[in-house]
Amino acid sequence: RITVRRFSQKFLVTAHYPSHLYTSMASSATACSDLRPIVKFAPMVSTAEVSFWTKLADLKLNELRLNEEPLPIFGTFAASSITNRTATPIPPRLRIDSESLEKNTDDYNSSSISKNESISCNGKIILLNTAESFKRLDKQSSLDKLGERIAALCKNCSVDGDNQDISALTSFQCVSFLDLKKHSAVYWFAFPAIAPRKPIRFSSMSGPLRLREVFDDSQCKRLSVAVTYMRIREPNYRCPPYFIAINLLKDGLPFDAKSSKLPIRCTPLSYSNYMSLSEEEKANAAFCFVDPCSLPENPGWPMRNLVAYLGMKLGLKVAHIVAFRPSALRRISTDLIESFCERCQTNQNTDDDFVNVEYAEQDACSGANHDRSLLLSVSLDCDWEDYNVVGWESNARGKMGPRIVNLSSVMDEKKMAEQSVDLNLKLMRWRLLPDLDTEMLSKTKCLLLGAGTLGCGVARTLMAWGVRHITFVDNGRVSYSNPVRQSLFEISDCGGAGGSGGAFKAIAAAAALQRIFPGVNATGVVATIPMPGHAFGNATDEAAVEADSAKLDELIKANDVIFLLTDTRESRWLPTVIASSYDKVLINAALGLDSWLVMRHGCAPSADNSKYRLGCYFCNDVVAPENSMRERTLDQQCTVTRPGLAPIAASMAVELMVALLHDRDKHCAKAESIGSRGGGSLGIIPHQVRGMLSTYTLMTPTTPGFDCCTACSQAVVEEYRKTGFDLIKCVSSNTSYLEDLTGLSALRAKADDADVDWEVDDSDEDLDTAV
Repeated sequence: RITVRRFSQKFLVTAHYPSHLYTSMASSATACSDLRPIVKFAPMVSTAEVSFWTKLADLKLNELRLNEEPLPIFGTFAASSITNRTATPIPPRLRIDSESLEKNTDDYNSSSISKNESISCNGKIILLNTAESFKRLDKQSSLDKLGERIAALCKNCSVDGDNQDISALTSFQCVSFLDLKKHSAVYWFAFPAIAPRKPIRFSSMSGPLRLREVFDDSQCKRLSVAVTYMRIREPNYRCPPYFIAINLLKDGLPFDAKSSKLPIRCTPLSYSNYMSLSEEEKANAAFCFVDPCSLPENPGWPMRNLVAYLGMKLGLKVAHIVAFRPSALRRISTDLIESFCERCQTNQNTDDDFVNVEYAEQDACSGANHDRSLLLSVSLDCDWEDYNVVGWESNARGKMGPRIVNLSSVMDEKKMAEQSVDLNLKLMRWRLLPDLDTEMLSKTKCLLLGAGTLGCGVARTLMAWGVRHITFVDNGRVSYSNPVRQSLFEISDCGGAGGSGGAFKAIAAAAALQRIFPGVNATGVVATIPMPGHAFGNATDEAAVEADSAKLDELIKANDVIFLLTDTRESRWLPTVIASSYDKVLINAALGLDSWLVMRHGCAPSADNSKYRLGCYFCNDVVAPENSMRERTLDQQCTVTRPGLAPIAASMAVELMVALLHDRDKHCAKAESIGSRGGGSLGIIPHQVRGMLSTYTLMTPTTPGFDCCTACSQAVVEEYRKTGFDLIKCVSSNTSYLEDLTGLSALRAKADDADVDWEVDDSDEDLDTAV
C-alpha cells in the first residue's frame, strides 16, 4: 500500500508493507545497506585573526614565557548567513580573535549580551617553545585524549553536570609555535570528533532534504520563533549549539500544525531534558544543531559528535536531525526581552516552560524567508565501541599539515619595530632576569647633558635597555671630525647652507634616534650651560644666560635621571647643584687619555648633615671650579682620548643607572665594591667605577659626601634654592664666592695655621742605643 502526501511543493511517498514481509526485508536491507548514501560532514575551518596572534605573542613574551601548559581559549561560529541564492556556499568556520584569549571565558560568556547571536566553543592552545618540539609532538595522541573526553561524556548516563558537559561536543585545540623574532606563527587546529569505523549513513536513499521543500513558510517561521524563545530562557540569550525540537515531526514526517494546537517547542539538548520527555515525544523528537555550513548536500562538522551522543548516550538507532541554517541568528534586543516578560506575566494560562508561538510570530528574530536548513534522517546502527578520533584541520594546500601566518606583512611598521626592540629585554625575563622591570625602564625620562661622543653612546645604550624618553642638551654643531667618533651623526650633518656650519648636535642626535627607532620620544634642546669663571659681558648675554639657566632647571626637574656628559669640569657644576636641589638621580661620566670615570651622585644633603650620603664629582676638591679653557692649547681644549674609551664609559654609565633604578633605595643605596657580597639581580651597585686602558683594570672606590663641597653641600644647595640665578651670576665672575660660602677658605686657612716646624737631630746616640 502506497501513501502519497503533499507538503508544500514536494511529494513524500511512504510504503506500507505487510508484517510478514518485515523479516525478509530486514535481511535484504542488511545485505544492501551499503547502497544508502554516506553522510559526508563538512570539516570545520579555523579563521584566526591577526589581532589574536599579536595578542598571543605579547602574552607569550610577557607572561607565559617558557610555560607550555595548555591555555584556555574560546572561539565562536554562527549559523550560515547566505541569503543570495547565487552566492558560493562556504564551509563551517570557527572564528578566533583577540577576545578569544580572555582569561575567564565563563565570565566573558556570562557577561556578554552584545554577541549573543554566535555560538561559543571552549578550547585550549598549547604554545611550544621550539620548532623542534612542535614537530616532535604526537599529534594523534594529543587528539585521542580530547576524543576520550567526548567519548566519556557520550557513555556516561549521569544526569549531574550534563548541561555543562555538552560543551565538550564542540571543543577544539590548537598547537602552535610562535617565532617572535621573525613575527610568524606555525599552528594547527584540531576539532576532535568521534568517527565509528562503520560510516554513518542515511536511513533511506533520499539523502538530505531542504527544510523549506518539506515545510511551508509558516512551519519554518514557527521553528525560528521557538528557537528565539528558547534563547530568551538561556543565560545571556545565547543559542545552545544543540537542542531538541518537539512537535516538529511525527513519524519522521512534518507535523500537521494546522490540525493541532500544539506549538513547536525547543529545549537545549541534555540527557535530563531528553529523559523528561514523554515516550511519544521521544519517538518524534527532532535533534537540531546550529550549522555554520552552507553547503547544500553536507551538514557541518558539529553534527559528527551529535550523532555519537545520540547513538552512544541515548541509544538511538535512527535519528531525525535538523541542520539549523536560518539566514542569521539575530541578536536579541532588550525590547524583545521586555516584551517577552510582559507576555509571560499576562498569559497565566500559557505553559510555564513554553510560550504559545502563535501569539508571538510577529516578533520573531528569524530569517525564515531565506532558511537553508536541512532535514536528515540518519542510521545510528553502528558499533560505537569501535571508533577513531578525527579532526585535524587540513592546511591551505588541502593536505594534512600545519598552517603558517606571517604577521610582519600586516603589522604596523612602528609596532613591529617596538616589539623587535623589546624582544631581547623580554627574553631576559624568561629565565635569566625574571625581576627585570622593563615597564619601569620604558617610562624613565633621561636627560643627557652633552650630545658628543659620550652622549651618542649613552643614548644608544639607553634605547637598547628600552628607555623611550631621551632629551639632549647641547649648544654645539656637528663638525667634520665628529661622525667617525660620535655614532649618531653622519657626514650630511656637517655641512651648512651659506657656510653657517653643521647641524646643532642636540637636534641632529634626537632626529637620528627617531630614524633608528620611531617609537622613541627623543627631543633636542639647544642651550648653553652657565659655568663658574665664565663671565658674561653685557645685558644681552646676561639675559640669554638667565634663560638658559631657567630652561636647564626646568629640564632637570622634569626628568628622572640626569647624565653629565660634558667636556669641561666647570660645565658639570650647575647641573650638579640643580640635581641636588631636586634630589635627582645623577650619573657622571668623564674621559681621560686612557682612563675613564663613571660615578653616581648621592642623595640630597640634609639640613643637619646627619644623613650619610655619597659624594659628587666635586667632593674631592678643595678649590672651586673655574675656567679651565683659559690659556689652553688646542690639544688641551679638545677631549683627546683613546677611541675605545668612550663606548666603554657610556655603556658603564647606563648599566649603573639600570642597576640603581632596580634598587629599593635608588641613588641613596649604599655603595658596594668589587668583591662585596650580596648585590641585586643585576650585581653590585658601586659609587664609582674607574677604569684604565693602559693596565686593563677596574676599581670601585667610594667617596663620602663633603660638607664643604662647592656643588652638593647644604650651603650651596640652600643658596641656589633661595637666590637662583643670582648665585649663578655671582659665581660666573667670582669663583672664590663658592669657597667662602662653603667654608673652603676657612678650612684652607686653618690648615695653613696648623703648619709645624720640624727640628732634625743629627745625633747617633739613640741609634747606638737601639742597636
